[in-house]
Amino acid sequence: IFGVASFSPCVKVQSNLEEMAVIALEVAKNYPKTTRFRISFKRCTKDFPLTSPQLNEKLGALIVQAFGMKVELENPDLDMGIEIIDNSAYIFTESIRCFGGLPVGVEGGVLSLLSGKKAALAALLMAKRGCSVEIAHFGAKNEPDYSLLQLFSPSHLKFHRLNSLYEIDKLALELGC
Repeated sequence: IFGVASFSPCVKVQSNLEEMAVIALEVAKNYPKTTRFRISFKRCTKDFPLTSPQLNEKLGALIVQAFGMKVELENPDLDMGIEIIDNSAYIFTESIRCFGGLPVGVEGGVLSLLSGKKAALAALLMAKRGCSVEIAHFGAKNEPDYSLLQLFSPSHLKFHRLNSLYEIDKLALELGC
């Protein structure tokens, strides 16, 4: 989905130190062969009484004490992230990169004349920049392959057949492109 930079499967708990510590220790316990770790707190809402470095230090000390691991900031075997948002804390060990860009539709619509693979790629890049894409093609030949565009489209793409170049402006106006 365009507009999403990454996602992380996580465990959600209340944003208090005791609950975060229980889950952080449970996560660390699931990595028995790990010797080096890092905790990275991020406070999206700043009303939590401790700062991110203080939280890193407190939970890191618990893991060192419980499992004998060493803190390694550069290349840890276990990289635990904890984000505090309002009254919740989200604890995760994996961040899966996504396509980024802007959500489809926030920049209006474009009408893409599909005439080959480069045109389909251009339409895909416009979708990544936030445009809703409509697709068209000239002539009575078979429809061009727009399966890649459909894969990344949040809705079903409707194919528009044009008979002449003069119809493209009218279609673009009708579709709000």
